[in-house]
Amino acid sequence: FNDRIVMTLPPEFVTLSERMRSLGYTTTNLRGDGNGVYNGVTRGYDRLIVTPYRLPAYEGAEQVIRYLEGLHDADHFIFLHATDLHPWPNKNFSIPSAAQAQLSLADRIDTSAEGKPSPYLSPSALNQAGFWQSVHSVDRALGVLFAYLEEHYTPDEYLVNLYSDHGVSIFDEDPHIVSAALTHTAWMMRGAGVPKGITADEMTSTVDIYPTLAHLLGFPVDATVDGVLPRIFGGPGREIACSNSLFPTKPYFLAARSATRTLFLETEEPVNMDGTVDLSKATIAIYPRSHEKEKGYEIDDPSLRAFFYPRVRDFLTGIADNGEVFPPPKEA
Repeated sequence: FNDRIVMTLPPEFVTLSERMRSLGYTTTNLRGDGNGVYNGVTRGYDRLIVTPYRLPAYEGAEQVIRYLEGLHDADHFIFLHATDLHPWPNKNFSIPSAAQAQLSLADRIDTSAEGKPSPYLSPSALNQAGFWQSVHSVDRALGVLFAYLEEHYTPDEYLVNLYSDHGVSIFDEDPHIVSAALTHTAWMMRGAGVPKGITADEMTSTVDIYPTLAHLLGFPVDATVDGVLPRIFGGPGREIACSNSLFPTKPYFLAARSATRTLFLETEEPVNMDGTVDLSKATIAIYPRSHEKEKGYEIDDPSLRAFFYPRVRDFLTGIADNGEVFPPPKEA
């Protein structure tokens, strides 16, 4: 939560790669973030190739294929990260030339993104054209990789877990950090133990990936894991999914979504450097999922408060500072 302070993941929090290595898999992170070496997130990888920022899917697909061909006699757990669809300020990263060629010069010279972090980028012809070009590129690259798996392995010999960690703001005229556009993402699976040809209509969270893989691959899930097993795999599923922004110097934002309603929480005070925040003066409102944060659609219903409040309170355990703020130690 803090880009200025390194917080080490305690050893009792067993990473997915550690679980897979304990099962006898060769664990490889082909395009990893070097920060994980210091904070412990990449514990458990036998091989870690640090590759920051430029991570196109077509290169990643070729890397996986070459890796499998070179070490075909081992059982592999491979983590592959692609950033084609991640929007960036144009000053930092260029939009694909194939997309630029379809736009007018005025649309290509877009200064609206200057100085904005990626979650706050506004809609523009350049951003949207680059996004859709990248969708086609990712689809093509993954098609090559999946065709290779189908040709060289039987369905019970592989398990593909495809997901995104966040959405984009460039199609939303009024984006906010926990909006549906930024928090609704894809999660697709195929292979051993996965029901075929089914689109599941249930809420999930990225933290549910851990217990789902545990169910399919046979490793334990400790109490420190927040995820739940989705109903499609025989689990209880979840009643709400929480998305939050915990960033020091900025207010704390939370969206807790049920199947039909959304509770939004925003603090008046910014998040402290230790990750806590004063929740006593937070603004809270409940909306229909189809009218999130729209003025006039707030719902004042005791039964909804009785549903959301205990669950949100449990989620916020450890974040609330109870109004007690301790100043950092002064330099000698």
